[in-house]
Amino acid sequence: MKHCLLVPFDDESFSFTNGFECGQIWQELQNGNDIKKRLSHTCNRNQIRLICEFFNCSFSFEAISEEWDYLTTELNILNKLKK
Repeated sequence: MKHCLLVPFDDESFSFTNGFECGQIWQELQNGNDIKKRLSHTCNRNQIRLICEFFNCSFSFEAISEEWDYLTTELNILNKLKK
């Protein structure tokens, strides 16, 4: 399975890409949205875990390759009420 960006980044470093990915996840959770089977890099698992713990939500990773996971999150009811 090969994935590519619709709009390439000027900065193609792994750290920028991983940070951008985590920023999108942060925004979804901050907006009170659950995430269902979102592609995420396996190397971001620890940072995503920290983000999910911050928002007090449950999460799981489904490995689909050495590089990619499907991320699923579920906010607790108190987080959803803040929305």
